[in-house]
Amino acid sequence: MKSQAFITSGILEKYVLGMVTEEEAKEVQEMVSQHLEIKEELAAIRQTIRAYILNHQVAPEGGLKAKVMSVATVQTAPASRSANAPESTALPSYRAKKKKGESNLNLAGILAGLLGLALIVAGYMAFNNAEKAKTAAAKLAKSEEQVETLKQEKTAQEKTEQELRGNLGFYTDRNNKVLLLKGTNRAPGTTATIYWNDVEKKAFADATNLPSIAKDKVLVLWANVDRKAQKIGVLKNNAPGELSPLTYVQTSKLFFVTEEENPNVERPTRRRVLMTGAP
Repeated sequence: MKSQAFITSGILEKYVLGMVTEEEAKEVQEMVSQHLEIKEELAAIRQTIRAYILNHQVAPEGGLKAKVMSVATVQTAPASRSANAPESTALPSYRAKKKKGESNLNLAGILAGLLGLALIVAGYMAFNNAEKAKTAAAKLAKSEEQVETLKQEKTAQEKTEQELRGNLGFYTDRNNKVLLLKGTNRAPGTTATIYWNDVEKKAFADATNLPSIAKDKVLVLWANVDRKAQKIGVLKNNAPGELSPLTYVQTSKLFFVTEEENPNVERPTRRRVLMTGAP
């Protein structure tokens, strides 16, 4: 018998309560010596039963106890005699009845004790099964949560892979024009790449090394079209291989990035130009 099947068979509980045969007791002892998990389970059952008995001491129900005690009814006085009847001196007979009564009392006590033990065992088994059910339900809920998390991660990965495949196709398009934006004296060492496609009429930004700005500021990308600044996008640092879509304009002689208070500005703040680039 496998150790888990042996644990769930209920024989360990019976062993602790002394309700097994000699052969079953030997089997339990042998399994305990061979399997650490069974030894630990036996120790846990002993501790649980001890705690359960202390906290749930059960007395026999009144009706059942009354039935058991009814067999112990003892006549404490002899039957009534007529006034003329001679006083009986049959002490041996009286003593015999007394001893019988004592025997009945002892039997009633034993039966009541066994009844109480049976109720304790039944209560413990119900308690133990309820605890196992709670544990199983918790494990099931955790497993379902893990499955849901894995599904979400898989969906996110598939979305990322799809985007990367699309980006890869755009990277390799021969109709792309590539423009490098470089940081000004206000943001030295910063760079961003603009991809321009007049055939597809699409534009993207590959921004992984942008200037550092305050959290309440934004970086706005502008295109100089017919000597007028036209906003074509807001730049944020992308993950490697990720492209940010931009508003396509057909012709531009200059691109530049400014630091702004919000992304809805209509005109660039010229004194805050951080990056520039030209075809």
